[in-house]
Amino acid sequence: MMLSYPPVYGIDAYVLLIHQWVATVLPSPKDEETIRKLRTLWGALANALCDFDTKKLAAFTAETAIEDTRDETRGHPPTRAIAERLHAAAQAGIQEGFLAVAMREATEYLIARDLPAALNGWTILADQIVPRQMWFSMRGDQSSPSKVTYSPDM
Repeated sequence: MMLSYPPVYGIDAYVLLIHQWVATVLPSPKDEETIRKLRTLWGALANALCDFDTKKLAAFTAETAIEDTRDETRGHPPTRAIAERLHAAAQAGIQEGFLAVAMREATEYLIARDLPAALNGWTILADQIVPRQMWFSMRGDQSSPSKVTYSPDM
């Protein structure tokens, strides 16, 4: 299954990946067990991104509560809170491509542990949206003679 996605990079690519994975790979409507496992997955990522800081975790909790008010979005990732934390890391000097692939790998580990039946769908989407070669690349609108530039053709 090869789908076409807009050329996105770094944090935006990772956010698109988790959104698309939940929307297209997992069954809809999601059963209570799947929703519970998704909440565990998003919670583990939130704790890692916030270093268990309750003030920072509040954004994840609030967004999850909003998503859970509508049946069609129950179990969806707290994408705004995730993007906010990742942008903070990028502002601190961590390259976006590296962050995106690191998050891809961390999420893949959690999916393999908690939702193994959905792992193949994750891998197919991840290879298209957040390819591993993004790890040590730059956004297409940036240039540096000593770095690889990521493009949709990679």
